[in-house]
Amino acid sequence: RSEQYKKAIARYEEALERYAGDPRADLTTFHLADAHRRSAARIRKDLENPNNVALKDSLCVAHQERLQRAHEMFNRVSERFQKRPEASLSELDRLCVKFSHLYAADAVYDLSLVADAGSAEPFARALPMYEKAAWAYQHEPIAMSAYVQIVNCYLHLGKVSQAWMALQRARWALRNIPDDAFLKYAPDQPRSYWDDYLNWLEKKPTFSA
Repeated sequence: RSEQYKKAIARYEEALERYAGDPRADLTTFHLADAHRRSAARIRKDLENPNNVALKDSLCVAHQERLQRAHEMFNRVSERFQKRPEASLSELDRLCVKFSHLYAADAVYDLSLVADAGSAEPFARALPMYEKAAWAYQHEPIAMSAYVQIVNCYLHLGKVSQAWMALQRARWALRNIPDDAFLKYAPDQPRSYWDDYLNWLEKKPTFSA
């Protein structure tokens, strides 16, 4: 919470090394992955600071390394929880698995924020991961976040028609998410929020044709 991500990463790694068999290790792995993800976001802010021009190259390398590590760790979270009986998972455990699917894709997508502007590789890699998350949680609001990123990936890849089709799929998915799912998981982003957002997205000049 105090944004001391390098220290958090070191502490979580030490805890996992010392107590790998502890029941809390799975949750700690999620926090470690998230610390890497948040650290990368912090580095992006540092890159915007003109006082850090001399450090640009090292910051860019650190940014990409943090995101690659975050991606690996979020995948590890999913693997660890999949090995446990479904009945043994708490609501918090299930949330960790859910966000790990999305954040793993985000970590790959965010590589593009510092990478060569002409590189489409992060979008091509992230696309199937978002598709997997959208399918796995098709009856929950988190699927809408995945669909929006699917649209963005297609647009960055220059595939406007596929982006349009993904937008229509998002509309279909929105209709099939139960009302109680919005109340439970996203009370601040109800169905109307996403309906308005998709309408706004559809009116963008990219889709005007």
